[in-house]
Amino acid sequence: MIIADSLRQECMPEMVYIICKLAGAKDKYRKEEFKKLITLGHENTTAYDRVFKFSLDCNFIKLINGEKVSTDFTEEQLRNFNILRFTIADNIFKEKDTAFTLLVKWYLGQQSNVFSYKSAEELKNKIPREIEFGINIEKDFILGFRYWAVALGLATFQKAGAGSTLVFGCNNNICDWLKFKKPFESGKKIPVKMFINQLIIDSPQYLNTIKDNRIKQSLSMALRILNNQKIIELKYIPDTSDIWHLTNSIQYPETNMISEIIVR
Repeated sequence: MIIADSLRQECMPEMVYIICKLAGAKDKYRKEEFKKLITLGHENTTAYDRVFKFSLDCNFIKLINGEKVSTDFTEEQLRNFNILRFTIADNIFKEKDTAFTLLVKWYLGQQSNVFSYKSAEELKNKIPREIEFGINIEKDFILGFRYWAVALGLATFQKAGAGSTLVFGCNNNICDWLKFKKPFESGKKIPVKMFINQLIIDSPQYLNTIKDNRIKQSLSMALRILNNQKIIELKYIPDTSDIWHLTNSIQYPETNMISEIIVR
């Protein structure tokens, strides 16, 4: 399972979810029947055709004997989009890197100056040339990347004038991880090092968010939001030997240094 390099603006997560839901139905439909059910017989199916191909490229759906549309997602994984988004995020970063996963890892490792990129074109022009994507990163790919980063719970859109800018929002992905993966016992104090190590093992997209005992902005923001939502509790024990530093916060200075995390 991957987010394929055929990602484009039209490949909206909501549309992919609809395709996967129908592919997961007990009754299996041939390609043309399937298309008519999704497009309601509209003549212009260009957008659908691109999303269908993208879903195939990602291995979200498959063709049985080259005819009937099916999927390997279970009924439970397709029950709602939150479960599906975690299933996808839980797999794509463990496979061979694609342009999407490389871009996510780069993005999550940035500081807040990345918020100043107000358009897909601007963000495209800021991507370091030394990252080897294997494809030409075009504006249309970046537009698709923005939608999928938000859909997978890794970022969110923030109003910026007439448009919107992409900002860190990986608290949703980490919340999904805690809810569906259940890596830690509820109410138990976990050393930050253990929490971070398990997070990176399960979710390699966060590898670039840590440097020594310092936690970069994207993950610092996520941990503070989860702390405020009482999903986790960030604790600091002064005499402990293993202290971790979140990015400095004027609003929440008590969380600048942490040593333990309790999952609620």
